[in-house]
Amino acid sequence: NAGSAAGTFPALLSETGVFTNLVTLTPHPALVPFAVNAQLWSDNAVKTRWIAVPNDGAPYAAAERIVFSATGNWTFPEGTVTVKHFELVVNELTGQRKRLETRVGVLRTGQPFAGASYKWNAGQTDANLVTAAVTEVNNVVTASGTIQRSHTYPSQSNCTTCHRTSAGRVLGIRTHQLNGNYTYSSGAVQNQLHAWGQAGLFDSNFVAANIPTYLRTVAITDTTASLETRVRSYLEANCSDCHHPGGANNSWDARFTTPLNMQNIVGNVVTPADPDASPLYRRMSFSAVDTPPTANQMM
Repeated sequence: NAGSAAGTFPALLSETGVFTNLVTLTPHPALVPFAVNAQLWSDNAVKTRWIAVPNDGAPYAAAERIVFSATGNWTFPEGTVTVKHFELVVNELTGQRKRLETRVGVLRTGQPFAGASYKWNAGQTDANLVTAAVTEVNNVVTASGTIQRSHTYPSQSNCTTCHRTSAGRVLGIRTHQLNGNYTYSSGAVQNQLHAWGQAGLFDSNFVAANIPTYLRTVAITDTTASLETRVRSYLEANCSDCHHPGGANNSWDARFTTPLNMQNIVGNVVTPADPDASPLYRRMSFSAVDTPPTANQMM
């Protein structure tokens, strides 16, 4: 019941029904857990993701399946629900975490994507619907002392800034981002594309035998991959929602599926061997915490 046809969301996360137990953060049985190969940077937060594709049981009709694309955006059935949960490690010595927010997204029939953020209360027992964007600063204990990390909670109107039609509305869930292994609660380790295909989530465009030929992004920390692949994976995860043809800024293309020589990165937003002359480097260097005058330029 997260998000009605009118686009309204309950006041409390507990009222959405996405979790059956908030203490253990047990998701509703309809929610499928997943992970992406290249993470979106979110103020150093640790994220957990789920998705629910609506159906009335097997066999699934065409309208109950994801329209798969090897290189483009996937098309999801109306009524699809996405959940992304954010936590921050507030003590790096002990691993203690703080629950920050849980975002819920809904694809509504004939209407734009609807999204909402729920900010966890001080007691960490429930989360309240965010009605106006707010940024908080958290103290984090590290081996070298206490530092500060900021986190921004978006308003509902902020969600559509990135979750636009040209970006596929549902972000991050792409062939190259899910083409990797996931350890499920049963202990089974499976390629996510293979698991979703076996579960009947995809239409006939998906061919399991082709998984080895599908593109695959990697984590920025994956030193087994080439530097180019790592950087282009990072740009896909962090920039492609806006920086693509038809996006909010199409002066360059951050999509991983676009070859490097067609992305208009080198010679445009990146000047080889000169970081200070590279707009991409400068914009990514700004921080809302330590450089307030340039916060509006932060990427």
